[in-house]
Amino acid sequence: MKLYTTRHLVLTGICVFFVTLAGTTLLFLFRPPAGVSLAHTDFRGTEDVALSVYDQAASSVVRVVARSGSADSGGDLRLPGFQSVPGASGVLLHEHGYIVTSLHVVEELGELNVSDTNGNTFSAELVATRADSDLALLRSVLPQQHSLRPVEIADSDALRIGQSAFVIGNPFGLGRSLTSGVVSALNRVIHADEHTTFRNMIQTDAAVNPGASGGGLFDSSGRLIGLVSVLYSTQGGSMGIAFAVPSNEVRDLLASVQSAGAAQ
Repeated sequence: MKLYTTRHLVLTGICVFFVTLAGTTLLFLFRPPAGVSLAHTDFRGTEDVALSVYDQAASSVVRVVARSGSADSGGDLRLPGFQSVPGASGVLLHEHGYIVTSLHVVEELGELNVSDTNGNTFSAELVATRADSDLALLRSVLPQQHSLRPVEIADSDALRIGQSAFVIGNPFGLGRSLTSGVVSALNRVIHADEHTTFRNMIQTDAAVNPGASGGGLFDSSGRLIGLVSVLYSTQGGSMGIAFAVPSNEVRDLLASVQSAGAAQ
C-alpha cells in the first residue's frame, strides 16, 4: 500500500485549489448573459437571419403568369416529368423593369404578365434568352409607384458548399414563400431530358415545389446567388434536391442586354 505524507497532501490541495480557481474564472468570463441560455441564443440567431433574408429579398420576387387569353401551361422543369402548375416565379434585377425567370417557363406561357403579392399586375415582354442556362430576361413597364425592389446580385463564384441558402418563390401559385437549407453542391451537370443539359448548376436542399421555378436562391444577406430552375422529384413535390443557375450567369445576361441597348 502506498503511503502519502503530509507534504504530499499539502501539494495536492494546492493543485486542486488552483485548478478549481482557473475553471471558475473561465466560466465567469465566457458565461452567457443572465437569463439567456446558449440554446436560445443559437435559435434566435437562425430565426433572425431568416427574417432578415425575407425582409431584404421578398420584394424582388414576382409571379410570372400568362396574359389573359394566352396559353397558361407553364411550370417547373422536373426530373422526371410531372403535371405542370400554371405560372412560375421571377426576380426583379433592375429598376427599369428587367426581370429574370426560367426560359422553359416563358416558352410555355405565351404572352406574359408579372404580379406582386399586393395583387398588382404588369404586362411584360421577352427581351433575351440563354438556352444553355435556362434563363429568360423579361422587361416590364412598372408604374412610378410600386412595391417591388431590385435584388442585389452576389458573386456566385465565391459560393461554398455548406453555406446557408434560402429560396423565395411562388409554389403552387400561393404567393411568396420562403424555405431554407444549404448549398449542397456546386458545378452540377444536369441532364433535364435527352435534348437538354445544364452545366455549372448549384444544388440545394432548400424545399422547392411546383410554381417556384424562376424564383430566387439567396444567401444569408438576402443577395441573389442563383435562379431556381430544376426540381428533382419522383412524386412532383420537394425531395430535398433542387438546382439553380448561378447568379453570375444572370448578371452576364442582364449586362449583355444593357450593353446592346446602350449601343443602339
